[in-house]
Amino acid sequence: MRPVALDVQGFTCFREAQPTLDLSALSLFAITGPTGAGKSSVLDAVTFALYGKVSRMGRGSVKDLISHGRDRMSVTLRFTARDRLFVVTRMVRRTSGPGLCQLDERVGDVTTTLASGVHEVDDAIERLVGLDYDAFTQAVVLPQGEFARFLKGAPAQRRQILQELLRLTIYNRMQRLAGERCRDAKRDVEAAERQLEAYADATPEAIAAAEDELARVAVVQPQVVEARDEARRQRVEMEARVHLARDLAARRADLAVTLKEDGAQVARLERIARSRRARQVGVAIEQFADARARLAMRTAEHESAVARLAGSQAVGATTHARFDAARQALADLGPVKARIAVLRGLEGRLRHRDALDDECRLLARDVASLTREVAAKEADGRAQAQRLEDAMSDEARLDASLRAMAYDPIELQACEQGRDLARELRSLRAQGPAVEMKWRQAQEAVRESARIAEAQAAALEDARQAFARAETARVEAVRRLTEAQDAHRAMTLRRHLHAGDACPVCEQTVATVPAVALPPELTSLFDVQNDATEACRTFAERVTAHHDLHVRALAAADGARSQLAAVEHMRAELRDRITSSVATLGADLRHYLPASSASMPEHWLLERLDDLTAIRAQRETRARQHQIAQATRVDAEHRVALATQALEACQRDLATRREQLVARQTAHDQLHAEILAITDAADPRAELARLERRLVDAEGALDAARVEAQRDDTELAAATEAERLATRLCEEARTALATIAERAGQALSALGFASADEAAAALLDDEALETLEAHASGYTRHLAAVTAQVADLEARVGPAAVSEAQRAACIARERDAEQAVTDTLRRAAQLEVQVGGMRARALHASTLHGQLAAARAAHEIHARLSADLKADAFQAWLLREAFERLVAGASTRLLELSGRYTLQWKDDEFVVVDHDNAQEVRAADTLSGGETFLASLALALELSEQVQRAAGAVRLDSLFIDEGFGTLDAAAQDVVASAIESLQVSGRMVGIITHVRELTDRMPACIVIDKRPDGSRWDVRT
Repeated sequence: MRPVALDVQGFTCFREAQPTLDLSALSLFAITGPTGAGKSSVLDAVTFALYGKVSRMGRGSVKDLISHGRDRMSVTLRFTARDRLFVVTRMVRRTSGPGLCQLDERVGDVTTTLASGVHEVDDAIERLVGLDYDAFTQAVVLPQGEFARFLKGAPAQRRQILQELLRLTIYNRMQRLAGERCRDAKRDVEAAERQLEAYADATPEAIAAAEDELARVAVVQPQVVEARDEARRQRVEMEARVHLARDLAARRADLAVTLKEDGAQVARLERIARSRRARQVGVAIEQFADARARLAMRTAEHESAVARLAGSQAVGATTHARFDAARQALADLGPVKARIAVLRGLEGRLRHRDALDDECRLLARDVASLTREVAAKEADGRAQAQRLEDAMSDEARLDASLRAMAYDPIELQACEQGRDLARELRSLRAQGPAVEMKWRQAQEAVRESARIAEAQAAALEDARQAFARAETARVEAVRRLTEAQDAHRAMTLRRHLHAGDACPVCEQTVATVPAVALPPELTSLFDVQNDATEACRTFAERVTAHHDLHVRALAAADGARSQLAAVEHMRAELRDRITSSVATLGADLRHYLPASSASMPEHWLLERLDDLTAIRAQRETRARQHQIAQATRVDAEHRVALATQALEACQRDLATRREQLVARQTAHDQLHAEILAITDAADPRAELARLERRLVDAEGALDAARVEAQRDDTELAAATEAERLATRLCEEARTALATIAERAGQALSALGFASADEAAAALLDDEALETLEAHASGYTRHLAAVTAQVADLEARVGPAAVSEAQRAACIARERDAEQAVTDTLRRAAQLEVQVGGMRARALHASTLHGQLAAARAAHEIHARLSADLKADAFQAWLLREAFERLVAGASTRLLELSGRYTLQWKDDEFVVVDHDNAQEVRAADTLSGGETFLASLALALELSEQVQRAAGAVRLDSLFIDEGFGTLDAAAQDVVASAIESLQVSGRMVGIITHVRELTDRMPACIVIDKRPDGSRWDVRT
């Protein structure tokens, strides 16, 4: 993990949003500032962004880290891990509102969210960084109060941290995985054994017995089906006669119901006759109804016309009174018209004064704008001068940095030439464990296939011996049967004769064949011979099956041996390629490769290539930055000249605008005095508009009253004419109604109707009349049909009827026959399923035997692997070796730092050897504060180096130290500074927090924390 950039806001002493802290170009730097400025808070922000907590928080809440007076804090860290760029953001509110915790990956301009939520992000960070919080704060970030935890911590905690750093926990996972697979294989073995116990009944004898019973059932089945069909035919015939008798009873009941409706039929016919008579006077009835409706309508219209006339007369009187009042009001406005004429004469002077007002406002706005512009030009001139000074300083700094940066291009070229070979070598080493596992599996497969082949050979030999015994028994049975047949030769010949055949002895025609009665012993011998023949056939099939299995087992053994030979060849070839690649890399890098990396040169080459490439990229970046700085300086000089010219022009425009404003203001004041001499109104235009509106309103009221009076006169005339017309139409409607009523009365009396209403009630429309006639004809047809059905059913049923006893007996016979068929079919199906199941179970049992053998082999392999990887043996040895290497390297560093002490690893504890006191061995707790710092620093530096060199370990690309430099004297500080400077050779980022000026001055870069009343600020200085 290597930090790239950091953004904070509201975090501890950093109240305001800070400019992005760019760490991408920093390798070795110090974080300095006064006490309480927030130096440690920079590392706390990195730790909080990754793990959501900091060491000094203790048991307190993370909300305690929010700056005073702020309601939230946010930290965003961009970092690289495993050559990928990630962004983690955490935001916490002081209240219970929602926060934010998110992890993203950036590839170019594309951002992908990997995790969201505290727990998901915490788990993802631990997987990416490869360390939990405790290991991170003891191997990467060494915060205040936590520096000596690895030196003086508990042995179990130290072992856990070293396991995670060196990725030794992979053996724990391998051991757990092997144990799980061992348990799974054991369960498979037990399951296969239990399944085989369940298949013990699937024998050839049981299968043969079930097949014999199935054949017998197949013979009986057609007979019971034929009996069932006959019983069903008889039952169907009887049921048909019963149904006919039931239909006859239903038809007789239907006929009785139909005859009860004769009265309704007579009423329907009478209704049809009256409707047809009413249709003859239908036109007269319709004319009478229309005349009566027309009279009612004319009466309503006359009443409406009378009401309209009365309303029009009342409205006309009111409208004429309103017109007279409007005419008098307009005559009273004579003085207002004179005042309007005077005010209209002032319009020219008012427009002139308004123009002067506009010009004064524009000039005043221009003066204010130019004043601000002059101030802005002056500020811009000062800023351009400062920018020129900064550009000249940056150019000088980059020039010095470019001269100080150098590297060996020949070494870089050699590393680039060997890069592909190094990657291939690393890939070959990674293939080693898999090839070894395949080799062991192939050996186990050879042993297992040989065992199976031997077992199949033994089974084949047993089958052959059983077949030989069965063949011997069959020969003996044939011999005994032949002897018995010789003893009863006449009876034997008689079995094959038929009436009319020639005698095999005398060749005469046999008229009658005597009865055949074989002796019981001869029948028994025939059965024995048949059983022996069947046994021979069964054992012959078994010999064939075992022979096939033995051949397949031999083929499998040959295949396993071929696979083993191929894997052994692959294994030898892999070792040869690794040896050849190591030798080639060693020869190509003989001038640069350290002796400690000669056995695994690929790791050193790839890391060294990354370092040299980074240095070359930094040098190219600095060169581009130097060119940009030169261009920036030239541009700044040009901008300073332009800013001076713009300021002078702006000052000239300001003086001109001020003179124009004074002249326009004087002319405006003179014209305003002239207007006041004519009228004292504050706004003459408003007074004129008010008077004009008053005059216009009066004239408009008069015009509206005149129009309304004319409209009401017109409405009164129209209402009078409408009333006369309505009276005339109403009288005409009464006369027409009387005439039509007289004519209709004569026609209705002739057809037998007392009134028009009675005829209208009898009248039916076409649809109703058709429906009624259809009902009448339908009744007639239904009566005829039911009568015919009753006669037909009486003829078909006849005089004799089926009794319930006869019907019940027939149904019982059919039921018994049906049950017999069902039982036969069910038994046949059961036998077929049983035979098929037994055959499948026998085949599956053979497969289970193979699976059982494979499961036992897997259980043995994983049990042995789980035992070999137990933590109390193999992993303990690995940790012991790691601690011994760590102590050896840390002792050398501590002796260089202190000139007095070395370290030893004894009884799972670090002890100190005092070389100035006769190699006295004492506990680490007896060291002073400065000595403890040196010992802890030596362990931390060596631990970082060990992790960097270990293949497959967590990559520690950064180290931050926040403690202890103030406890050292000047000489010790110089030694410590030299040791820290040597770390950047491997390309790691190293940051220290200190307020010691001498140590800060030796660092190539520095992050300065400035303490202010409104919150701290940071600044990067190189």
